[in-house]
Amino acid sequence: GQSYTTIYTCKPLACYASFYGNKLYLLKPNREANKLDEIEILEFALPDDIEGLKAAKKRDAAQERLELLDNATCGSNTIELTWRPPTKNSDRIDRFKLMMATTTGVVKEVMQGKYTTFRLSGLRPNQEYIFCVKAVFDDGSFLWSDSKSFFTKS
Repeated sequence: GQSYTTIYTCKPLACYASFYGNKLYLLKPNREANKLDEIEILEFALPDDIEGLKAAKKRDAAQERLELLDNATCGSNTIELTWRPPTKNSDRIDRFKLMMATTTGVVKEVMQGKYTTFRLSGLRPNQEYIFCVKAVFDDGSFLWSDSKSFFTKS
């Protein structure tokens, strides 16, 4: 049989890496001989309970979210909104600010306080209003909810 020898030239001080399956092979050079003479193999594995870890990450993310709830009570000239503060660091919340925008581009703060429910009155019937809530923490940092739109009844 024939024997083959493969000769590779390597760049000085270069390190070569390749994945094969779940292993990472690192070839490291010998500085004096200008050849590859050290191999390092790292094996990667996924955790056994990957779905459990994903669910825990979702729960953690929900704890850090400020959520304006979908269950607003809408009248012809009133809207009552409720929001859920984040459970993480909720004791550090100094106040909430409720912001309202109209479809004409007017944006204003309509409430500031410790409430998690607020009823707005004096609104126009059959109009869309967009709201978001800002939680202000005792150190001046803050967290916004996603904005949501609601319609008054006609």
